Amino acid sequence: MQESINLWLTDDEILQILATRIQEFRLMRNITQAKLAEELEISKLTVKKIEQGQGMRLETFIRVVRYFNQLDKLDALFKFDDISIKELYMSKQ
Repeated sequence: MQESINLWLTDDEILQILATRIQEFRLMRNITQAKLAEELEISKLTVKKIEQGQGMRLETFIRVVRYFNQLDKLDALFKFDDISIKELYMSKQ
């Protein structure tokens, strides 16, 4: 069972969870690190670092998410439910 990302985790713990998930997606699709690197136009060393939880540039993260067809998950990340600017402002008062 995958660990959920939550408020109580440190940044490093969240990076490690994401790294593990990326590696699992790659392995489930039977893709080597070299092949993923080629597909993403990054180095194999970069893929290795990503999978070790050493972080990555945001642009690289988007490439990875796109490659594994998970962009719909990003869409909800900073999306407001149908709330007006006024309602949002008033909720912060």
